Amino acid sequence: MFRENGEETQARMSELKGKVIAVTGAGSGIGRALALGLARRGAKVALADRDAEGLGETARQLGNYPHSQAAFDVTDHAALKGWIDGAAAEFGRLDGIINNAGLARDALLMRMKDEDWERVLRVGGVPEELWSQLIDSFNDWRDADDQPNIDGAETDDYYARLEPPYKARGHKGQAANLDTVDELLLIRGFTRSIVHGGYLVEDDTNSVWIAGIVDLLTTDPDAGAQVNVNAASKRVLLTLPGVTETVADAILAAREGLTEDGMAGEDFYFKDVADLFKRVPELATLSTEDQTALRGLISFASRVFRVVSRGRVHGVEYTMTSTVKL
Repeated sequence: MFRENGEETQARMSELKGKVIAVTGAGSGIGRALALGLARRGAKVALADRDAEGLGETARQLGNYPHSQAAFDVTDHAALKGWIDGAAAEFGRLDGIINNAGLARDALLMRMKDEDWERVLRVGGVPEELWSQLIDSFNDWRDADDQPNIDGAETDDYYARLEPPYKARGHKGQAANLDTVDELLLIRGFTRSIVHGGYLVEDDTNSVWIAGIVDLLTTDPDAGAQVNVNAASKRVLLTLPGVTETVADAILAAREGLTEDGMAGEDFYFKDVADLFKRVPELATLSTEDQTALRGLISFASRVFRVVSRGRVHGVEYTMTSTVKL
């Protein structure tokens, strides 16, 4: 199994020899460290990152270890699918994919606004034409009234007509929250591929590949309502207002104290907003509106951490999720 937040790779050397592993965010930081570590343990690695120069440096450090590289925006679901298919074709197989993500978004699912959903769905690789139905249906599932939004669904007009029928969580004047992220699967439009990742049309390798959103969300009220920039993965950072791949990489580099060979060294956590903006000058490129919104959405400590370990054995994907409360 592979711990996707890059803190460690939980696989013995014998299990990795000859395996083909795809790694996103491999141009720096945790992604580079993972790629180097996997290669040294016998795996063949397919690398992806938006930063072509950083990706080239990772390739240089890999030397003669078997690898391939592709520079593209990992939030572009079409490009992501093409890369995955290309890696499988080049090496003849694909045993695992590491999205360089794992720590949960420290923002409660029930407090998300429409614009928050749009950023999460974009990072998750969900086609934009599906967003309206997903967002409207999510809001209808929770709200107290029984009037569906334009692209949404309520009990009487949708869920009561299914077989077997069931009710929306919010119903007859009572608003309600979700108990788990997997409850999204009960809501109109949310499929296993959208929530957990996979091909949009199940088992159709010609359909859109979706990275999934489960690692970007939480329903645990103890997790708080903000994103902890001292623990958030790159994918989670990309859900923040105005944060691009370049800005996310800069945050990770400043936070993780990278060594000269690109390996993660001693952590240098951010003390507060002033410290974050001082050490990550790329944040100054954000619009005033995005900077203001960002300040209200971030924190610097958490009580709850979720770690997701995901791996693929003989074509079957396994996922383990652990929640740690301090």
